[in-house]
Amino acid sequence: MKRPDGKVHKIIHRWNKCKSLISLILCTALIITVFSGISFAEPKIAEAEESTLSNPRIILSSSMDTGRKVTWDCIWFGSYPQAEVVPAGSEYKALPEKFLEEGDLIPDDVLYQILQQATGWDGQGDIVLSGEKYRRITKENATYVTTDSKDYKWKGETEYHYFKYQPIKWRVLSVNGSEALLLSDKVLDSKHYNIKYEDITWEESTIRSWLNGYNASANIQNQDYSNNNFIDNAFGTSGQQFIKETYVENDNFEYGINGGNDTDCIDGGNDTQDKIFLLSASEISANRCGYVPEEYIECDDEAFMAGSSVYAKAMGIESYGGDCEWWLRTQDASSYGYITLMDCEGWVGSFFAPASDNGIGVRPALNLDLAALPDTEVSKLWSYAGTVCSDGTVYETGRDTQDGYNSDVCLELGNLCKVVKGQETFVWGTAYADSYDKLKEVGDSLVWISEDTSIAVVENGGYIMPFFMNGQELSMCAKVTGVTEGETNIYVEAKYGSRVRCNVIVTGSKDILFFDDSLSPTITSKPGYPYLL
Repeated sequence: MKRPDGKVHKIIHRWNKCKSLISLILCTALIITVFSGISFAEPKIAEAEESTLSNPRIILSSSMDTGRKVTWDCIWFGSYPQAEVVPAGSEYKALPEKFLEEGDLIPDDVLYQILQQATGWDGQGDIVLSGEKYRRITKENATYVTTDSKDYKWKGETEYHYFKYQPIKWRVLSVNGSEALLLSDKVLDSKHYNIKYEDITWEESTIRSWLNGYNASANIQNQDYSNNNFIDNAFGTSGQQFIKETYVENDNFEYGINGGNDTDCIDGGNDTQDKIFLLSASEISANRCGYVPEEYIECDDEAFMAGSSVYAKAMGIESYGGDCEWWLRTQDASSYGYITLMDCEGWVGSFFAPASDNGIGVRPALNLDLAALPDTEVSKLWSYAGTVCSDGTVYETGRDTQDGYNSDVCLELGNLCKVVKGQETFVWGTAYADSYDKLKEVGDSLVWISEDTSIAVVENGGYIMPFFMNGQELSMCAKVTGVTEGETNIYVEAKYGSRVRCNVIVTGSKDILFFDDSLSPTITSKPGYPYLL
């Protein structure tokens, strides 16, 4: 966002002088209020853009193994750990470069340091900083660890790796009135279908309980997933209002015996009611979803092939040329305790693995209620994401809006602060936004961070909103305390990706104590790219 200029700027400049006096009068009350515990309003969620979703489009193509090319509409909905935050200056060795896509890594020295120093991680390894959510995991947290050179490498047993929650991209498999069947575009995680190798149905599996947040009574292994699951992490309470509870049919699996003269079947178990599920063998071959209509055609189908996020690879996905295997929910007839899955090459045939097998991905499916109105002021929490095609062509849109980035928000902060060791001072700055409501969101999301807390610590001092509802800038402050003599940086971050820094010098002399209010550059960063510090 550009700062105002011309006559308007002169008026604002005079107002700023007046505001400075008002700020001095209010400062004491502000600081007392803030440090006694400020109450932040619940941030509003940006309304999703309007778009008409369509069923997959299928055209004949001799260049494809199946003789047809499929294009799906996509949407952004929910978020999940995906890209890895890494130091900018070091060589990334966890994965071969050929298995990485643009945006898979977030090279950012400052953010990496902030995550290393951050406190307040919850029991699942999650934390929210500046309105953005992150997850940290160690080698022990991974479902599976392999020594294969093509798969994810851990440097140590206890070293944390950091991943950013990012919008989930979903393929629209079919649209029926106000309901859309969705399948995640990528494999999002690596889990066992069931944590123990045994005769198992979808109803009793641990993966069903993990996807939906069910308690111990819902699965045969008595595992409680009510506090650590996919649906809560990906959608929260607000997003789940858009997900319809689906009647999940678990058909018996019929197969030939006695040379094909007779048939037998494996019991598919009871049908279930779930919000999140895995596709079945019959659903994956339904023509309406854009896949090969005949069941178990012996060929590779590019439409079935799926890549995975870096987080999924860290959790144990085995990569084969960049693509991976992913679970279906149908039992296989060939062996006790085996489940069908999709081959990494899109093999549309009978492919299966033990229910407790490692290295296989999770590609969740759900039915989205397009007409649902959540219990908030907005009408949608999802937005159009463009299209993907089975020939590898991708048209993507709307990512920046869903990821919280907005170029109409910026922060300004003086570039130098000096403070005496053992004493404190206050630094002031300004935030700009293109609306009063967005400005309030920015103020509520302000986070102040010290690069080196052994030299100086910083505490949020709150902010002052403009007196008029059409105001577009606020004043913010923080308390800086000198710990030991030296030099470091403090940063203030806010929602929509804005960040700015101030150099702090802690001195032993009591003769110099000032804050230089000449402006430092405003720093903004799009998701997946390094901050321009």
